[in-house]
Amino acid sequence: SQPWVNNINVSDKVTFSVDANDVEESRMAMITLSYNEDEVQVTIVQAAAVKADVEHVAKTLNGEYYGTAYSPGHNYFIVLSENGTTGFSDMYVDIYYRLDLYSDVALTGDTITIPHGTYTFDPFSMGQAGTFGNLYSVRLQPMSDGNLTEEHFVDGTVTVTENHIDALLTLENGMVHHVTYDG
Repeated sequence: SQPWVNNINVSDKVTFSVDANDVEESRMAMITLSYNEDEVQVTIVQAAAVKADVEHVAKTLNGEYYGTAYSPGHNYFIVLSENGTTGFSDMYVDIYYRLDLYSDVALTGDTITIPHGTYTFDPFSMGQAGTFGNLYSVRLQPMSDGNLTEEHFVDGTVTVTENHIDALLTLENGMVHHVTYDG
């Protein structure tokens, strides 16, 4: 076994943890499971780390909570940008990453808090918990001359932890954007 495969726990099932791969090469490890004279090897293959083409630090988080009015999952629509926005269609000279997140956690209380977890890209926008949908997720960049660049995603993950959002987003042109927000 490799040190990046750890927390191996054997009960009625075998579980383990895998550390994040932060190098640009895939890696492989083997776990051997044995019971009496039976033995099987399990191969763990981890993809190489994705190198971002663009690093973007968002300073502002805006959003709305739609609950399950339009989807099976609880819908948290967020906008990450430099200066913020005052509404869904209000855009200024800025860069906006709109992310349409779905969770199995309902909003409680008056303060909107995005449920912690990892949300994976859903190209079909099914609104299932643990995903972010294709339909309303987009990178927008209004220009001072009135032009607007609109770029859609084809893949990605959004990870939400305590006071931090980390998004790795692949755009239609193949560029990978790493977007972070703290606050």
